[in-house]
Amino acid sequence: MKNIKNGIGWYFFGIGSVLFVLDPFNLRCFISSEWISVGGLTAIGTFATVIVALFKEDIMSLFKKSNVIIVEEMENRQLHNGKREGLTVQGHTRLLFFNEGNIIAEEVEVVVEMIIDYGGIERSDFLPVPLSWTHSGRSIRNFHPKQYGFLDLCRKDRTEDGENPKLALSAGQGVDNYEILYEGKTLLIISTSSKKGPLKRYSVSLEWKRFKDEFVRVEEIKNI
Repeated sequence: MKNIKNGIGWYFFGIGSVLFVLDPFNLRCFISSEWISVGGLTAIGTFATVIVALFKEDIMSLFKKSNVIIVEEMENRQLHNGKREGLTVQGHTRLLFFNEGNIIAEEVEVVVEMIIDYGGIERSDFLPVPLSWTHSGRSIRNFHPKQYGFLDLCRKDRTEDGENPKLALSAGQGVDNYEILYEGKTLLIISTSSKKGPLKRYSVSLEWKRFKDEFVRVEEIKNI
């Protein structure tokens, strides 16, 4: 269908170009009484209607866009009642997103593309994994225009112990190489994508100290 539309568009563009070239003064179509007639105006109107119909979506896309951005980070404690652990306090690190566009951002997903551990060592045998949207546990969600939404980045299951925090994954859970964060500084390379929006990449600098930090701290977020 797209090829047909392009072909028709180029056909009418070609006709218009030929007519323009054949008019040596480029004004005759406007000042000649023979051109300014019912037939001439109808032809021009038909030509304009076809062009608008063919490229309506392309024209509208210039003015209607979605744009989901990271606004800020948030660290907080949260009570969790596990079947085995009982009532515990978890330490969550979340990112707040916002759709500053004027249409719905569909199927927004955030993926961890790379983990660089303390000392600048890139984690080997790592595959990109999706993160979870807060409360849903899913990797994909929609954002209405001007809507905010939280993403679970990582968490400590117990704030009081020295166990390592984990990335809040929606797939790849249980694989240490994908989800475990180690003591010290960690750099994440993440990407955000949606059905029609642009792909964006960020570097997220993290730090966590054993027996000191109840949750992972976000030090810096940069567009890359």
